[in-house]
Amino acid sequence: MLTCTKNILTRRVFAAKLAVAPRVFLTLALALGLAFSLSACGYVPKRPGSGPAKTGSQQAFPGKGYHQQGEASWYGKELHGNRTASGERFNMNDMTAAHRTLPFGTWARVRNVANGREVAVRINDRGPVSKKRIIDLSRAAARKIGIDGIGQVDVTAVPEAEARKVLKSR
Repeated sequence: MLTCTKNILTRRVFAAKLAVAPRVFLTLALALGLAFSLSACGYVPKRPGSGPAKTGSQQAFPGKGYHQQGEASWYGKELHGNRTASGERFNMNDMTAAHRTLPFGTWARVRNVANGREVAVRINDRGPVSKKRIIDLSRAAARKIGIDGIGQVDVTAVPEAEARKVLKSR
């Protein structure tokens, strides 16, 4: 009889411990969920006027110091109207380009090595897919510098003010 009573008590204690375990687990899960939720609150949105820092008389800009020479291609009708990687709609008649690493919104001066003609383009997409090429131009930009298919180009990141001058001069 003593053994039977001991077994019953042991079972009751074990059952009580099992009843507490789900509550402890639930409490820990809620605490971790709350901690992860609050960690996302550390995001601080960009304030108006908090753009690139000014350095002396020259303003810093995305891609500053970038220069590369290589092959360029163009894309147009087949992707016209589709969304670009930046989220905007691709317009083959705009002065835009796709680049693998330059930040969206960066302006680049693209010069055709064969004829010296140049154009300013805004980076709004990712590409080119081909590893041989360094930039994909919109149809309008490629036509402006005389590229029909693939051509050798110099690509230099420039401030927006300089890009506007290039666009006006051509």
